[in-house]
Amino acid sequence: MGTDDGYEHIWTEATGTTDAPVGVTWLDGNRYYSLIASEEPSTKVLFGRSGANDPHFNLRSEPLFVLRREAKSHLFASVIEPHGYYLEATEKSVNARPIIDSVKVIGHNDVGSVVEILGKDGLKWRVMVTNGKASKSQPQKVAFQGEKIEWSGNFKVNLK
Repeated sequence: MGTDDGYEHIWTEATGTTDAPVGVTWLDGNRYYSLIASEEPSTKVLFGRSGANDPHFNLRSEPLFVLRREAKSHLFASVIEPHGYYLEATEKSVNARPIIDSVKVIGHNDVGSVVEILGKDGLKWRVMVTNGKASKSQPQKVAFQGEKIEWSGNFKVNLK
């Protein structure tokens, strides 16, 4: 993937660019996991494997997934959802698809970050995180996309 920023030991296996939510599902043992990441125009998606340029071949070859953007200020938001399972004896998958559909960054600044998580059957979570000094009681106020959002403390999760 390159010689700078720690990428010199990564083989590039596939690349792409997306303007839609990014989703990747994998099986580890008998359990499924999905990573769902926020969408942003021109987000680069890279699949790779460790072990490139290793003169002694002592790095383990492990798969990896990288999201990359060029920006002055950017917030990556993602959810890792464990779900379902695979029954080897019967070769049957149960709940192999995640319930999370998308992750959306509402906004972020020096005061706070607001992310919305949407899923099946009307699932809607709003996660608000304080970016300033930690305080269990300090009220936080931000305005993103014409909406005023307030919470107290270091974070708050609204379930809708």
